[in-house]
Amino acid sequence: MEKFFNDVKTAVDIFAEIRRARKEGAVVEVRKSRMLPVFNAGAGILDTVEGCTLWNHNNEVFKEIRGAFNTLPAEEKRRLAFSPKDGEFTERAYFWKALISSALPPEQTRKAMISILHWYIHIKRIH
Repeated sequence: MEKFFNDVKTAVDIFAEIRRARKEGAVVEVRKSRMLPVFNAGAGILDTVEGCTLWNHNNEVFKEIRGAFNTLPAEEKRRLAFSPKDGEFTERAYFWKALISSALPPEQTRKAMISILHWYIHIKRIH
């Protein structure tokens, strides 16, 4: 009940302020606004081009690589959340190869990297 009375008091104070401003000749514009909570959960693997490619590749492989990705520092995850630009593809491919090979056996690493490299080629073609 206390919150209700606080809301009524706030509304009365606002109304009084509006009337005072109008008497002084000011143009009064009332806008309704709300406070919205903002959560920063950081970048996840699906925020990366490579993560989306791997998700479409194989669910079990994706889960293993996601575990390795989650061990990365937040800065590194944020850096990878942006699509690679010209000149960054090779560096990113080596990075992902190292990350994937730490989580998967060589044959699965090769297949996952082929998927990523095919997607890189697709990106380069559309640009």
